Amino acid sequence: MKHRTDKAAKESQKAAVRQSSASSNTTAASSSTQSSATSQSSQAASSSTKRPASTAGHKYVTVQAGQGMFRVAYNNGLTTAQLMQMNGLTSSSQLYPGQRLRVK
Repeated sequence: MKHRTDKAAKESQKAAVRQSSASSNTTAASSSTQSSATSQSSQAASSSTKRPASTAGHKYVTVQAGQGMFRVAYNNGLTTAQLMQMNGLTSSSQLYPGQRLRVK
């Protein structure tokens, strides 16, 4: 009979460990979901046209692939003339992905 009680005790311990593990996995999943959501919102903000980075009251954006001067200016409430003047550009200037431009 002792063999059966030992076996039952071990099974009971295993069940308790599984339940505890499942509980901690749920907490970890919840934390992971929150972290993932925060990370995704950060990525969404950083992958948009506007990437405001403030330096001494100025704001800058990073040019995305396929964007021209008009699109960058329009997305930031500027005319192309204003954008060119703020950044020392001419109408024949080329914009490159990753290039930072001042918008304020």
